[in-house]
Amino acid sequence: MVFNNSGLNEVTLTVERFGCTATYTVTIDVPDIFCGNGKKILVCHIPPGNPENPQTICISPEALPAHLAHGDCVGACISGKKLNNSNNEKNANVLSEDVFIAYPNPFSANTVISFSTSAESLAKLYIYDYTGRIVTTLFDKKAAADKLYNIEFNSGGLPEGIYLGVLQTINGTKVIKLSVTK
Repeated sequence: MVFNNSGLNEVTLTVERFGCTATYTVTIDVPDIFCGNGKKILVCHIPPGNPENPQTICISPEALPAHLAHGDCVGACISGKKLNNSNNEKNANVLSEDVFIAYPNPFSANTVISFSTSAESLAKLYIYDYTGRIVTTLFDKKAAADKLYNIEFNSGGLPEGIYLGVLQTINGTKVIKLSVTK
């Protein structure tokens, strides 16, 4: 699915089978990742040896693969102050908005899916394959408000292709596309 604009985009999936119809609608927040008069890409650069100081930079599309290969991610960095870490989540931050990203993406073996919610709630993070089957559940418990959770996803024996990360919280459902390359 390709969106021609950033911001909130509503997507409706309707399935008809054996005389039954089911409809599922989600709102997807597409970040504005372009800069430099729309010819460059915003990247959250994680400086080697200084991961506590991420920087939002504007790069050429040709430089993107190298940045993704060393752990940078597409889009602006999340600002915040460091909190105590618990439950083995990495880099917990105070955040002012909901976050749902994966980096690197595309990936061959592992990616880190990061999310936060502005209100304490039950959070469920699922990975779906292209047929709509749940591949795995990565998170299914209460999430603290304004805490950044980083969950590692190992593609393991999954075939190359497109998968969907689906995050459900009290604030709604968010979806990200995950590209597994081999």
